[in-house]
Amino acid sequence: MNTPSPDHSPQTTHNANDIGTAIAYSILMVIIIVYSHVIFNAQLREIEQLDQKSWQKIDMLVTPDIQFRFLKFRTGETKLYIERDYQEFYSQSCNGRLSQMCKDLQNDSITPMSLNFYTLIDPVSTAYTQLKLNSITFTDSKGRTQIYPNRQYAPNAPEVIWQAKKDMAWFFLSSFIFYLIFGFLSSTHNIIHLMQNVTLHGYATRAVIALFTFNYLYFVLRYFVLLIT
Repeated sequence: MNTPSPDHSPQTTHNANDIGTAIAYSILMVIIIVYSHVIFNAQLREIEQLDQKSWQKIDMLVTPDIQFRFLKFRTGETKLYIERDYQEFYSQSCNGRLSQMCKDLQNDSITPMSLNFYTLIDPVSTAYTQLKLNSITFTDSKGRTQIYPNRQYAPNAPEVIWQAKKDMAWFFLSSFIFYLIFGFLSSTHNIIHLMQNVTLHGYATRAVIALFTFNYLYFVLRYFVLLIT
């Protein structure tokens, strides 16, 4: 009767599904972390731009080459697109302050005359780098000229900047959920777990958990610095 040699432990084999899953979760881990940094840094840049003191007001006459286009989404949101020669240069949701204005524009019950924007102008190219609609001047059905305000404060007003900082807190809820789910999956289903060395499995699990944890703490620290500055 043949018995297994004590010098040879049973080898665990991995099928194609195991290998594919491990590779997929490893790639997904990298994507989640990189994408979270992209989103976080974009929100930081947006707040930093709001805090600039060089916002200027410009008036733009509504000439025949300017079009107003509306797009309704399945979520119920309607979005306004302002175009010049059918090239979009500004967009905003109609579900907020522009709700009534969008309805009037769609029904042709008002005639827009000019648009007033807050803008940042590039000092080199003199091109507009940001546009934030401040108000719309229009004539109503009786021919009276009126102004529809879209903003209560300038983009660099303390109230606007503080609200943007508070809104950024939602990033931490979504990133926490994603980090918790994919951190757990990636810690137990990664390329290292295809190896036979159990010790390496433990190191890999702790390394992945530490990676997600330190990334999240980095966001918290940067946000705390943002709040106190």
